[in-house]
Amino acid sequence: MKTTALLIALVSLATLSITASTFTVTNLNDSGTGSLRQAILDANTTAGTDTIQFNLPGSGIQTIVLSNSLPDITNAVAINGYSQPGSRANTLAAGNNAVILVRLDGYKTTNSSPIGLNFTGTAASGSSVRGLCLVRFYRGIQIYEASGVTVAGNWIGLDLDGMARGMTFEGIYVYTFFNPANHLVIGGTSPGDRNVISGNRYGIYFNGTRTENTVVQGNFIGTDQTGTLPRGNMFGGVSVFGGTNIIIGGSAAGAGNVIGGATAAGGTGIGLQSGGGHWVQGNFIGTDVTGQYDLGNISDGIYITSSSQNTIVGNEIVNNRANGINLANTTGTVIEKNLIGTESTGTRPLGNALAGITISGSTNRVGGLNAGQPNWIQFNGGAGVEVTSGAAVQNEISGNAIYDNGGLGIDLYPVGMGTNDVLDADSGANGGQNFPVLTNAAIVYSALNVQGGLNSKASAAYRLEFFATPTWDASAIPEGKIYLGTTNITTDASGNASFTATLAVTPDTNYLITATATDANGNTSEFSAGVNVVSNSLANPALSVAQSVTSAGGGGNLTTTTVAWPSAATFFTLEKTATLQPPIQWTAVTSGIVAAGGLKTFTLTNSSDGSNQFYRLKMP
Repeated sequence: MKTTALLIALVSLATLSITASTFTVTNLNDSGTGSLRQAILDANTTAGTDTIQFNLPGSGIQTIVLSNSLPDITNAVAINGYSQPGSRANTLAAGNNAVILVRLDGYKTTNSSPIGLNFTGTAASGSSVRGLCLVRFYRGIQIYEASGVTVAGNWIGLDLDGMARGMTFEGIYVYTFFNPANHLVIGGTSPGDRNVISGNRYGIYFNGTRTENTVVQGNFIGTDQTGTLPRGNMFGGVSVFGGTNIIIGGSAAGAGNVIGGATAAGGTGIGLQSGGGHWVQGNFIGTDVTGQYDLGNISDGIYITSSSQNTIVGNEIVNNRANGINLANTTGTVIEKNLIGTESTGTRPLGNALAGITISGSTNRVGGLNAGQPNWIQFNGGAGVEVTSGAAVQNEISGNAIYDNGGLGIDLYPVGMGTNDVLDADSGANGGQNFPVLTNAAIVYSALNVQGGLNSKASAAYRLEFFATPTWDASAIPEGKIYLGTTNITTDASGNASFTATLAVTPDTNYLITATATDANGNTSEFSAGVNVVSNSLANPALSVAQSVTSAGGGGNLTTTTVAWPSAATFFTLEKTATLQPPIQWTAVTSGIVAAGGLKTFTLTNSSDGSNQFYRLKMP
């Protein structure tokens, strides 16, 4: 028994003594002692996460020219180009002052499809590569069924002189068949993590259903190292085929990517196909790092097809030569808080050439009524939001600022302003939902009263949303720049509902009021035709007070006081106080108010005991 215990103890100590190794690249040779090739071979056969560092002789940029692809990386390794003396990671939040001195060039490789660095298999999980420049390979970096790999602080396809000498295919290619490639990090929120991925056929390409739970953050994709000049990836910045839960950008400071400059036919900023659950947030798509200048992609800013349950939030999507966002046969996607066609001030025209958003799928939501949900959709060449398929239904378009686009604010197929039909019996895009018909919009007692009607399906509930738009829009296209509020209605057995909506927001009288209708299934109509705002000059309602005194018996009297004011003063609150001596404590009257005959009244009966009550109307 003692011998067995000792043997176990010795085995345990032997296991604990295994440590990772550091291999140093000391020359530019293609192979042999001190070469990068030999360092990778040694790391592949050494347990633990090894380190490959550089100590190349001489000053300035050191180029390793390969005649054949490097060995696949099959064991965890940290490759650190910033270990080369004189190197420095980027420190600029906007821009790039990185000094990268280790350059891998594949222009002399003789084997077909040479890959710069290839992390292969589950044993390569946990690897990282930093501080390298890779140019002129078939692919720059490939990750096959390895998880937890970090690619940060590299220039991939953009050469150190600022010229694009990209890959024949992808700058970074991630793919899977059987085992997952997940929890990858490409870039990061720190300035030193920023990759510049430019001049390739595709910038980053994820392929395979097991590609999942990965972040792409803080990179310049399709730009030069400053993030201001185009060095586009031909067919796309970030492309995902079949993966799930890929995060492109994020809410943290520094998480957003700059993605632009795709130049070949169909080239998009971001393309998501199949799979789903992706999150696109906080990116500049089609513009530079300042969000002000044109780095538009030749096609859509974001293109999503046959995918579901994606979220697009808080991006600036501008200058693209097709649509800002294209949801093609896509379901369950949420689009919130984006600038589509303009920048943060909403004054510069940076429109996408076609629609701000085009939808041919169902059950998607554009905007919302909660804080942080509405989008700003302006200056686009086509419609603000269009639903282009008669089979596309339940696309909710809510609360957005949609204004000064070349087409309709909301356009339901077929193209052009639709017509209402009796009982909304037609079908088509969003079920051919009828829009409200507005008859009057008047400012009454500091509130906006909008009157009109809706004919739609019988005995059905609808949410009406109201908007204000400047009348100087030369095209007179129904749109909605300022969201004003909502009211809920239910149609009668004939499909009719009349309404008077009282809204707290009062636009200028040179604005038009428009409205949309959304049914219980999320089908939103086009904007209604607009009506002008008029004012009845009744800025403040007045209280009237009437008193009567009657005998209470026993020698006492009862005093009945009735306070009345117009029912139209919807947003005014009746308040009372017992004294006007400071500090005055006003309290709201919450019960006993009766509305009848265009007036609201409150009646108080009290004995003549000398007590006082003071009343006022207060606008919240």
